[in-house]
Amino acid sequence: MILVGAGGLGKSSCADILVQDCDYRRIGSNERGVDTIEIIEEHCRNFSLPLRKTQKGNPQGQKVVWLEEFDQTTPDFRRALRGFIEEHPYVRFIATANNINKIGRTEEDKALLSRFNIIDF
Repeated sequence: MILVGAGGLGKSSCADILVQDCDYRRIGSNERGVDTIEIIEEHCRNFSLPLRKTQKGNPQGQKVVWLEEFDQTTPDFRRALRGFIEEHPYVRFIATANNINKIGRTEEDKALLSRFNIIDF
């Protein structure tokens, strides 16, 4: 899902609540390039705590990647992310964005956004 709205509306607070019982990795605004996919892959390979909820097909527990300021990511990152999402269906993504219109300009970006539920704040 992508939480969209102006700054200060509580998007990050909402995401913080949503990931509370998951094994999550928060990707900050300084990690926007294509090499960030390696960080996400490493998180998804690591073993989850036994207390985490498990899901069929994912014995390690629910993996979540939280992408802050998703509208500031590079086109190369978004292209790589789309491929990663297709290869890892058990990983959930929560993103926050102030301006979703910065993302949906190309056909590739539109294809990526189609994999998310967009929630306006």
